[in-house]
Amino acid sequence: MSETPPEQGPFERDGQLDKPGIVGARWWQQGLAAPAGDPVTRRSALGTVLGVGIALAGVGAFLALATSGNDGDDDSGPAPSQAAKPLLELQRDFGWDFSARGEALVFDGVTQTTWDESSMSRMSVDLSPGNSAHRPFYVPTLFQSPTAMPAKTAEVDGSATFVPLFKSLKPNKTPQMDVAFARGRALGATLADHVEDVAIIVDLPGPESVAFAAGLAGMFDPVFLFDNWPHPRGAVRAHRTLSAALYYQPLFAKRKKDTSLRPPVFVLDRDRLVTVNETTEFDNRWVAKLPTASQLKRLAKRVLYVTPQSTDTTERDDLVDEFVSYDSAGIEVRMLGADAFGSTSGEGLALAGETSAPPAYTYGGLTESNAFFFVDYPWWPAAPKPPTKVSNSVPNSARSFKPKPRVSEYSTGQAKPPSTHPRPATFGTVPVMVAVGTGVVLGWRHHRNGSWNRVGSGGGYGGG
Repeated sequence: MSETPPEQGPFERDGQLDKPGIVGARWWQQGLAAPAGDPVTRRSALGTVLGVGIALAGVGAFLALATSGNDGDDDSGPAPSQAAKPLLELQRDFGWDFSARGEALVFDGVTQTTWDESSMSRMSVDLSPGNSAHRPFYVPTLFQSPTAMPAKTAEVDGSATFVPLFKSLKPNKTPQMDVAFARGRALGATLADHVEDVAIIVDLPGPESVAFAAGLAGMFDPVFLFDNWPHPRGAVRAHRTLSAALYYQPLFAKRKKDTSLRPPVFVLDRDRLVTVNETTEFDNRWVAKLPTASQLKRLAKRVLYVTPQSTDTTERDDLVDEFVSYDSAGIEVRMLGADAFGSTSGEGLALAGETSAPPAYTYGGLTESNAFFFVDYPWWPAAPKPPTKVSNSVPNSARSFKPKPRVSEYSTGQAKPPSTHPRPATFGTVPVMVAVGTGVVLGWRHHRNGSWNRVGSGGGYGGG
């Protein structure tokens, strides 16, 4: 929104005006006001006015030539034009905090104060899959952001010193992450002897997805798919996901050698498709890039899709086409609410090298009810049967899920998905102002301090 132009000062007396056009008018009036009996004075005045008029005409022509094509601010050339550009591209060119230099990131939870800061330069390696068959599907984008340096500077960022993202990050943990870790470990423990031919897709809020995958690490091979960068005004709070990954980085690095032959757990951020307010937020959304049906068939025969609630009955829109294609290819997809695993007494499973075990969680929240998992997900005929005296305490609507075609902004409803996901026209982009002629990016369209949002005396672009 345009800033309100400053109010003009008070009117000045005629004798103090010095603008050329007004000076000429004053002389004209003074000349006409000369005594009628003095024809020489009147002729002199008229001659003077005529001379001034000719001179002013010449000056006006010169100014017209000098300012031709300048319909913006007096000294800034043509008014800039607006364009939509991918935010990730802009961040790589101008820095992770493009058009928001110096704005702070906001975290929740507990921040770890003592840690090896240099580890962030190894994130994309430490968090890569241990199984070479899974590496083609790994998306390291988020983990490349902490140490990235810009090659350019946008006008609105001016001379402000760029500070790399890693300076704003620390390992961070929340209570929700602790619960997600315990539930991931419980699922891994339940499937310990039945992991063959099963791929897991975890679709929880970013930090919780990371924690759930950390609980599974060592029993499944984490394959991260986070395809965005944090931004101080980002609609997707990717910095929180990144700080959670930083917290579990030592664990993931340690477990890599244990997962070289393990099945995959694909890790998503459930908030990747949030609604964006263009005037206050930057669109750092992204869509999931899962293996195609033919690719997945070489890795697994079944898919367990983990969502937050047992009452969830549909997948995220950007997964519809893939899930339908999996089903058509004979890969069964079942949904599992993470909350189906409830807290119980005792300790959970501790893996080799761990000094303490996570809290115990079981399917249904009872030790005796854990075996009902294999009743609700009957993929393993030889799995243990639950005691007949124990009833199933899991109101799991998710277990009846079956992929169905559905048309949305992110899905076609076709059994064979296209090579690229459909998406809204401006998805993942931000409106920016671009200099006419050079194409130089000046800054975010809605930046308050952008020159295009300031009204100069000569007019110009009035953005808002």
